[in-house]
Amino acid sequence: MVKEKKIIEGSSEIVVYPGEVKKSDDVFYNPSMKFNRDLSVLALKAFFHKYDKKKMVVVDGLSASGIRGVRYAKECDCVSEVVFNDLNPEAVKLIRKNVKLNSVENFEIFSKELNELLYSFRNKIDFVDIDPFGSPVYFLDSAAVALYNNSMLGVTATDTAALSGSSSRACLRKYDSKPLKVDMMHEIGLRILIGSIVRRLAVYEKGFFPLISFSKLHYYRVCGRALNGTLQSDKALKSIGFMVYCQKCGYRKLSLERLDICCDCGSGLSYAGPLWIGKLGDSSFVSKMKSYCKDEDELKFLDVLLNEYKINSPMVDIHVFSKMNKIDFGRTRNIMDRLSGLGFCVSRTHISPTAIRTDADFGTLKKVMKKK
Repeated sequence: MVKEKKIIEGSSEIVVYPGEVKKSDDVFYNPSMKFNRDLSVLALKAFFHKYDKKKMVVVDGLSASGIRGVRYAKECDCVSEVVFNDLNPEAVKLIRKNVKLNSVENFEIFSKELNELLYSFRNKIDFVDIDPFGSPVYFLDSAAVALYNNSMLGVTATDTAALSGSSSRACLRKYDSKPLKVDMMHEIGLRILIGSIVRRLAVYEKGFFPLISFSKLHYYRVCGRALNGTLQSDKALKSIGFMVYCQKCGYRKLSLERLDICCDCGSGLSYAGPLWIGKLGDSSFVSKMKSYCKDEDELKFLDVLLNEYKINSPMVDIHVFSKMNKIDFGRTRNIMDRLSGLGFCVSRTHISPTAIRTDADFGTLKKVMKKK
């Protein structure tokens, strides 16, 4: 018989099966994804208030222990009903225990293949949350069908090897996109994921616009707004393009087209995509999330996102860039201060502690880095 234990996360107490998290587990609870769930709760609260939603119906599509759905029910007053689902009968038993333990009132529990369930909810769901062990692409079509107009879609991807370039064939197969294993590979992976969501929802004449996206540990997370209509889908598709990159000097650019030659050094350019070339998130939305956040580490993280979302330029790892251009640079903080003093926007990025994001051209960046 499988042993159980109780844990507390957020304001919920749930029963879980302890032990190392493996895909083969009957029902797994992953404590390292608490941060993901914390920010998802904040995002749901922010979405409800920012877009004047009425009560929201939420689908926790791959529920496992049910912790995500239970937290939405207990911590978000805007939730009118939570739909739990897991194909595994053992997971369903655990969900029932946790729903009862937390006195969740308005809920339904299903044990169906997720696509089958979502297709049955055509245009009825306000928030679909897809948090799989691996790639979420298998569920994007059914999620697009289930989503109501002016709704939210939350997607987690843990197949970062494919998205970030370690397995380029897998990325091409799953996401119909070419990755690039360079210093900014996790930004590229995140943009490929967003781009994939945009392109799949566009098939159903729905536009998808990211409100918050981030790379953390072993996963990427995106929450965005879905709006009905060809005007919205076409608007979103205007931000699908490529990331071009020079392997010689480190030049990189978000572009609607695949450029061939680097204008700085004349070398040929590599590319990644198609992918999302718009902003990675909405600063005003993140600001709204902050108003509900009480955790200091999460507030610091949201502060970084808020600032970097204002700059839609690719991140630059200062250490890698300086090595490629043979620059002996000083402190990163000094570089940022000089760029700011020259009137350029500059911020840290959550993706790497040694990287910045700026709208300064690369010639200016090199000159500023050379000054100590």
